[in-house]
Amino acid sequence: MAGIDPCVLLPAGQRASLEIDQPPVRPAGSGDPLIGGPLCSFSVAAWGAYGVQVSSTFTVAAWIEKTRNQAQDNRVTTIGGYAAVVTYTARESGGCFLLVDLAANSVLYVPVSDRRDYVVQDGKVVCANAEKAAGVALTTLQALQK
Repeated sequence: MAGIDPCVLLPAGQRASLEIDQPPVRPAGSGDPLIGGPLCSFSVAAWGAYGVQVSSTFTVAAWIEKTRNQAQDNRVTTIGGYAAVVTYTARESGGCFLLVDLAANSVLYVPVSDRRDYVVQDGKVVCANAEKAAGVALTTLQALQK
């Protein structure tokens, strides 16, 4: 996963299906320091943003262990046949954090923030968006690996 540019993982042709209407941005820093690796942000003017981060130093199991005592809702699932965890939190804005185990110590991390009021009360919408974006990113990543 080292060297993968996360800004290419949600290709221009797929962004409209995710409501992304702004060009990708590489925020200063390296993204979530817990996850490690570079981050790319994809904004949706109407409601929030997607993030995409690829790490070769983290795992889904480590995320579950780290978030276990933080009163967050971790749901274990699969995305594209890979083990994944979806974590919803309704702080000031709805947030969903999705991690997909790609290989030993490698994850695809897709955080989504949504500022619409109804999303804060029901994480299904924001987490469905995270799962859809993770599916697109995973398909793109697989195509790049060929």
